Amino acid sequence: MNLSQRFLHTTAVSNYASGSGGFNRVITQLEKIVRDDCKSGKVDHGFCLLGEIIKRGYHPDTVTFNTLIKGLCIKGGIEPAFKLFAEMTHTGIRPDAYTCNALIHGLCKTGEVGLAIQLKIKMVKWNCRPNDVSYSVILDALCKGELVDEAVILFSEMLRDINVVPNVVVYTSLISGLCNSGRFSEGKRLFDEMISSGICANIMIGTFLCLM
Repeated sequence: MNLSQRFLHTTAVSNYASGSGGFNRVITQLEKIVRDDCKSGKVDHGFCLLGEIIKRGYHPDTVTFNTLIKGLCIKGGIEPAFKLFAEMTHTGIRPDAYTCNALIHGLCKTGEVGLAIQLKIKMVKWNCRPNDVSYSVILDALCKGELVDEAVILFSEMLRDINVVPNVVVYTSLISGLCNSGRFSEGKRLFDEMISSGICANIMIGTFLCLM
């Protein structure tokens, strides 16, 4: 933790303890430090600050938990991320799509695509719905893992979901997966469907198909 962060750390804690500066100011300082620490990979520092604030009666909100969970997942700490997630839900704080997507990304990053799919299914339990990010992360992981049939099934499910519209990222992942597995005609058909839907192809997939 650098000097400026230490200063903010001390200020946030002392402000809360003394009642000066106002509650909102403390929260703003907390969120800034936690975000900065997580972005720089120093998730432990964020937890240290969070622990001190909790001791003084502060109850973290969804944004704070999301920041820490995402930081843990980026760092590869999927198990502690799920422990924090369990604590979050246990204290009555409802996760949102951002929370679940961070965990889905962390699971896919560690090769646990099956668990990521299960988590996507359970999202309705917390009254949040899978969005384009939820689907695209899992689709990409399935295709890269050569599980193209499963990716096609998930894409079909996505098309039936009236709350989600496939974007160029989703189409690119699936088209690449189909073509890389030798299913060029299916990839070309999906490409044509994408264009007819009014979605512009990116340079990568356009060049790839031109070379077929």
